[in-house]
Amino acid sequence: MSIDKVHSAESEKRLSELLHDLRTPLNQIIGLSEMLLEIAEEKGHADLTVGLGAVREGGLDLAAMLQDRTIIALGEQAGGEFWSLPDASRSSIGRVLGFCELLLAEPENSRIGEYLEDIVLICNAARHFISAARGSGIFIRLHTAKHWDHTVTGTRPNGGPSIAGGKMLIVDDESLNREILIRRLQREACRPVGVRSGPEALDLLRREKFDVVMLDIQMPGMNGIDVLHALKQDPQLRHLPVIMLSALTDVDRVARCIELGAEDYLPKPVNAVLLRARLGACLEKKRFRDHEQAQAEELLRTSKLQSIGALAGGLAHDFNNMLTAVLGNLSLLRYRGCVPPDAMPSVLEAERGAIRAQELTRYLLTFAEGGAPIRESVPLEPLLRDTSAFVLRGSNVQCEFELEPDLWELHADPNQLAQVISNVVLNAMEATPGGGGIQVSAENVTSAPHLPDGDYVAIRIRDFGVGIAPDRQPRIFDPFFTTKNQARGLGLAAAYSIMQRHGGYIGVQSTLGVGTTVIIHFPASRTVSVQPVNVTPAAAVEAASNGLRIIVMDDEEPIRELIEMTLGMLRHEVVATPDGDAFLAAHAAAQAAGRPFDVAILDLTIPGGMGGKEAIRRLRERDQTIRAIVSSGYSNDPVMAQCMDYGFDAVLPKPYQVKDLILLVQQLGASPRNTSRHVAAA
Repeated sequence: MSIDKVHSAESEKRLSELLHDLRTPLNQIIGLSEMLLEIAEEKGHADLTVGLGAVREGGLDLAAMLQDRTIIALGEQAGGEFWSLPDASRSSIGRVLGFCELLLAEPENSRIGEYLEDIVLICNAARHFISAARGSGIFIRLHTAKHWDHTVTGTRPNGGPSIAGGKMLIVDDESLNREILIRRLQREACRPVGVRSGPEALDLLRREKFDVVMLDIQMPGMNGIDVLHALKQDPQLRHLPVIMLSALTDVDRVARCIELGAEDYLPKPVNAVLLRARLGACLEKKRFRDHEQAQAEELLRTSKLQSIGALAGGLAHDFNNMLTAVLGNLSLLRYRGCVPPDAMPSVLEAERGAIRAQELTRYLLTFAEGGAPIRESVPLEPLLRDTSAFVLRGSNVQCEFELEPDLWELHADPNQLAQVISNVVLNAMEATPGGGGIQVSAENVTSAPHLPDGDYVAIRIRDFGVGIAPDRQPRIFDPFFTTKNQARGLGLAAAYSIMQRHGGYIGVQSTLGVGTTVIIHFPASRTVSVQPVNVTPAAAVEAASNGLRIIVMDDEEPIRELIEMTLGMLRHEVVATPDGDAFLAAHAAAQAAGRPFDVAILDLTIPGGMGGKEAIRRLRERDQTIRAIVSSGYSNDPVMAQCMDYGFDAVLPKPYQVKDLILLVQQLGASPRNTSRHVAAA
């Protein structure tokens, strides 16, 4: 039969299997020799590069022969069909073995020592190639030698998308094949992991995140096509790029892999340049897809927060007004000594319940539309230590701090900042139910992911608990998403919303069974902001003894009565009004009578009437000296955040206890009157 005889289907199948058996050791010869040659060139071991280069070229010659099926002759003999390779194959495999033996014969004190183990592996692979060829009935026959053009001969590829930092899973039942790819990718600054079977790969992929899977087609038991099919059926893994590896030349099987969703295909022996190029292309596509997915998730999360925010502001405002009446009157009873001893536990329990309800409204306000944090310069270290200690008190979880010296102060709302830290530390504690440790670190940085360049403090809170499953990680900041019993699912969602309002960022890294790290980037402050009025307790006591004239504006009658009763006990004269018009009229009458007010307390929002913002603007047109307090259940309104810009001197967020009201009024009464103000336009 001639060389050009068309092979039968059975012959083609047999030939494909034989080539697979030959390419496996050939892949090892080329892969190891290329890496050793790179190392020798980098270290300047010129005496070894010639021999290693010859070994590599011999392997490439053999690979080119196996790649060109037209020169693999099909013949017949009494025992059946046989294949033959060009005579050049004999010299190529001889070159591999010959130069390996020369290298191994180097003196013991030469530099061959660090290469010795791998050169022995190359020798073994060459002998395995010869054994496989003989065992498969391959005979060497003379043919006209062609010019072998390997097209790509460089040992270290350059250019193209970077693969550095990529995490790859290599699935191959041949341990040496895995080892060669792992070492090759480690030299490219990648993070390769190898497993020997399909079930191992699927188990690991469901526990850890990878960027690319490199999957051998021909494996015992569950082969590569079976693994690929399982990956594409899994909603969490179907988008993971897969590159198929095979020494087979079966085009139908390769096509089947592409149909099932494989990203690419690499023939064995794997060419270093093609490996890098195809991995780079896969990683580039994955980065683009991940970016698009992150944007879509961000839009969805923002949409959810906006939906909650549309309701939360008004709900929290009304709820806080009710809580002010409840909490204020309970604390007033205790303040006046009206509670019998046997009733005190019940009053205290009712007070604690109101305070817990106050925390819930604070969560709601972090989602409310149009709000803004009440910012000031906040020293971070004491807040981190105090908040963490408060959350962990009574637990068997210890907190370890690693804080950079001279941390920048944060430009933040201290209450909301404490809420973020508290929620994250609480989650870390609950993730380690058996006890253990939490690590809290902080450092100054000038850049942050997803944020413009600037000054930030990066806070990392790490636990060593159960970790978060990959499919749940994108949802942990969603409102009402929780994995815990009797939890509202608002803690991390509130933290996310607070970070958005502050122009910061919060993200998470987690591995099941290893633990979770929450990373927070907060904008830093290098200047100290102007603070509301503050005076010493002694001055406040003196002001109380003199008695103050106080005007109140609030649409809620129970709150007006609470303020009148509380401040009246301290011999202050209180006039209460329900809206802005009545407030301005009462103020004008007092001015005309020569009995001006010392302090004004204005509710920010009056439904259907003039609220505190407009009332204070008009008031300041005729009275620059009165000390004014703005109060609201909508405590993160811009007016509450920057009260001085709007003509106020202090804020009193609802709900509050009577001690907060008393102290603030006494402090303002003792402070000097401000005769020069700048009030923001309405």
